[in-house]
This record gives sequence, structure tokens and C-alpha cells, in this order.
Amino acid sequence: MSMNKRLVKKKGISPVIASVLLVVVVVVLATIIFIWARSFIKEAIKKNELTAEQACSEIKFDASLSLVSDGAGGSKVTTVDVVNKANIALYQFNIQKIGEGRSDVEHVSLQDGLGLNGGEGTSFVLQVNYTRGSTTAVYQQLHLIPEILGTSNQAKKIFTCPEKYGLTLDVS
Repeated sequence: MSMNKRLVKKKGISPVIASVLLVVVVVVLATIIFIWARSFIKEAIKKNELTAEQACSEIKFDASLSLVSDGAGGSKVTTVDVVNKANIALYQFNIQKIGEGRSDVEHVSLQDGLGLNGGEGTSFVLQVNYTRGSTTAVYQQLHLIPEILGTSNQAKKIFTCPEKYGLTLDVS
């Protein structure tokens, strides 16, 4: 009999509080899943009424190394000449400098940040040597990857084109 009285005196959680707790847990889980899923959806960047990826496929440019010389402090520099042969304006280049066991990346703005329109050409200077142990080595290749300036939600954004739209130059 005393056991029955103890069971009757114990109280559980109120059904209202239990329901509120369940709703809070569901809302928190839904928020976490939403934030996680948003990372998989890329923001659409447009360039001339095309998606940025489509605009990259229409990019055509030529580049050449025209001069290799010694710069200040013994650094080796080269002048890169670029000509835009398409109607898609190039904003800047993401340049991968590739050497023996080493790869570096440098961003180069074109025309002081104004970009390079179709038919226009420009030149810029790059350092092409690096320290390897106690010696200085020269990069073997420069991989020029175009970057375009597009719009997304009324804001300007830089889009780096996939590597397949780039151009590789051998440093000699």
C-alpha cells in the first residue's frame, strides 16, 4: 500500500512543457539543417546575361612572355603580354606559378582594376624566381586563369573561371 502512495505522489513533466520542449528541439534541428544545406547551393553570378560559368566558356585570350630580365635585388622578372579576343571583359588573372616541388598563386589586376575589354591588350610584370633551400630557382610554368567581374543580388562579385579556361605559358 505504501508503494502505491509513493507512485501517486510522484509527478511527471507537464504535457504543455513537454510539447514546448519538443517544438524547440524541432526548430533548432530544422535551423541547423537549413544552414548546412545552404552551403551546397552556390549563388548565381551573372555576366552579360549569362551565368559566370557560361561566360567563362566564351573567354578567349592570348598571352606571351615577352621579356625576361633581372629586377631589383637579383630577382628575375618577366613581362606578360595579354590580348583579350572575346567580348567578355577580363577583370584580373589568378596566376599559378609552378616550379620544381613548389606552386604559388598571385592575383594580377588588369588595367588598374578596370578590366580588359574585348580587343584590348595590356602587359604586367611578374617575379619568376623563388628561393629553394640556399639557391634561387625559376618557375617552369605560369598558368593564367581568368577572373571576371559579375553581379549577384545587385552586388559585384569576382568569379574565378575553372582551370580548363586558363592558358599555360612556359618560362624559359
